[in-house]
Amino acid sequence: MEKVLVTTALAYTNGPLHIGHVRSTYLPADVYTRFLKMRGVDAIHIGGTDNHGVPIALQAELEGKDPEEIVEKYHEMIEEDLERLNIHFDEFSCTCREFNPDHVDMTQWFFKRLYEEGYIEEREVEQLYCPECERPLPDRYVEGVCPYCGAEGARGDHCEACGRYLEPVQLKEPKCVICGSKPEVRRTMHLFFKLSEFEEDLKKWLKSNDNLPKNVRNYAIQWVREGLKDWDIVRDLDWGVPVPLERYKDKVFYVWFDAPIGYVTFTKQYCNRTGQNWKDYWFSEDTKIVHFIGKDIIIHHALFWPAMLIGVGATLPYTIVAGEYLTLEGEKMSTSRGWVVWVRDFTKLFPADLLRYYLIVVSPLTRDADFSWEDFRDRVNNELVANLGNFVYRTLSFIYRFLDGNVPEAETDQEIVDRIKETHRRVTKHLEKFRFREALTEVLRLSKFGNEYFQEHEPWKLKDEDPERCAEVLRGCARVVKALAIMLAPFLPDSAEKMWQSLGYEDSVHDVDWEEALKDVEAREIPKPEPIFPKVTEEDLQKAKALLPEESGESEGPDDEYVSLEEFNRLDLRVGEVKEAERIEGSDRLIKLRIDVGDRTVTAVAGLYPTYEPEELVGRKVVVLTNIQPKEMFGVRSEAMILAVGDEPALLTIDESKREVEPGEQIR
Repeated sequence: MEKVLVTTALAYTNGPLHIGHVRSTYLPADVYTRFLKMRGVDAIHIGGTDNHGVPIALQAELEGKDPEEIVEKYHEMIEEDLERLNIHFDEFSCTCREFNPDHVDMTQWFFKRLYEEGYIEEREVEQLYCPECERPLPDRYVEGVCPYCGAEGARGDHCEACGRYLEPVQLKEPKCVICGSKPEVRRTMHLFFKLSEFEEDLKKWLKSNDNLPKNVRNYAIQWVREGLKDWDIVRDLDWGVPVPLERYKDKVFYVWFDAPIGYVTFTKQYCNRTGQNWKDYWFSEDTKIVHFIGKDIIIHHALFWPAMLIGVGATLPYTIVAGEYLTLEGEKMSTSRGWVVWVRDFTKLFPADLLRYYLIVVSPLTRDADFSWEDFRDRVNNELVANLGNFVYRTLSFIYRFLDGNVPEAETDQEIVDRIKETHRRVTKHLEKFRFREALTEVLRLSKFGNEYFQEHEPWKLKDEDPERCAEVLRGCARVVKALAIMLAPFLPDSAEKMWQSLGYEDSVHDVDWEEALKDVEAREIPKPEPIFPKVTEEDLQKAKALLPEESGESEGPDDEYVSLEEFNRLDLRVGEVKEAERIEGSDRLIKLRIDVGDRTVTAVAGLYPTYEPEELVGRKVVVLTNIQPKEMFGVRSEAMILAVGDEPALLTIDESKREVEPGEQIR
């Protein structure tokens, strides 16, 4: 029997969960696993927390605590946050060496296998050393100026401004974050994983695996095209999994080497508990491994981790589902500014299912989404309360009041049977393809159909005029309620259970087979119905908004969302023809373009690669905004902006089917 192993990116224990974490990773994985289990698939959901690495060691040092204290505190908070949202795991553990020695053993097992196969190499490297603190400085112990974009405050591993991965020795004007002194460069021995040797294997896997989403495949292939570099897998720290070589006893593994191995550790712990063999999951062609992650860690899961799996002969992922970002009221979330909604704060105000619903329907997982309190209220009140909740409550209330509380014995209209069948087919197909928003939208369409059917057949009139027909109408509506409860169970577990119990069933909807949604509802007595969803009131909304600071620090207020006609008319939008295009050295996405806009040729820098190759842009007529403030990016002065749509940009081009359009023509 085929097994499906679902994993979620391990939550890093340097803080509790906010709604952005939930939307990209944990919620879709929970929905998918619940769906598989209802279909009778042998599926398990594995997750936990990631506990090593420089950020935790640094935070502990700054707070004067042991790293274990930081880990224990936030592991418990994260686990509680996930439980609040009814996100279920078959195994939820941690990678902490103090609390989980099994993970130390598994990480060292992986390393030894790779070492024996010749995929590990010793190299001398340059390392920053703080003479004041008398110790080496791994990545985040150093800050300085980014060598690529010149931004200040770049960390030793990453620049937030341009997104480049860095090494501490690359930083200009480096300083120790503990004492502020200038470090010196020293040489030391490190261990490297020979990622470059897997370049062809990874390229073949990425191109041949049709199950990988475009945002994952395209981003990973871009890295492979540029040439994979071998990967330094040790750090000069005392917090992490020890390297099992005597001459490296003062070093630990890099957190991104040991963290994904946690998936295997936790699987083994689950199997030990349930009497199974963990290798049946990780070394078997009969297992589909599905990783749910955020898009910021695509490279780790689509390149580094598969290479490690190939190196030890393990099963490669069936797919990697990478959720895009979630902003808050139009702005990037920031924990430092308090511009986030924490899970625990949300669940103090609203039932978990309201958040689950909104985060799924607000946008497809493959696109960035925005959380807005006003939109949240409107969707809950209009879609859950007025549509779904209204249909369930009015159907069951009518049965309770006028049919002695019994779902009647009667035939069901074929129209209802066909509609349920088609909805079930569509929802199933969408969930199989990880299209969660589309699947949930289909379920809501069925409840809308139910409302329209109820209204059209007017059972309040039929109860006196034609009781037999009234029974048929209400039994049909009850059958829709049953189908809704089953198909909503993966998405809204509490609400689906309420609906199921409202039909008089004594078992749990989560123990029901997925195909049961196609079967007729039983004639049985039902309890007194209660509303399924609470309405979000203005008072609720004000309490919710009070969770955010009055000023986010990035906008001047709601008036900025609107542009007057006078302001719009000041935009100089023109037709431009691309004359030259070339990649910008040092950037993953930027292309430099020279564009003829009629009275002059301007330079524009645009993030179009790898969606567009530079050579395919030459000759295209595009929409150009020419009167913007010039900005320098990667040493190139950008004087204009070209218009495109979406995260995988689609250029707005000029259709010349009616007449030839010349560069410089105004767009009005």
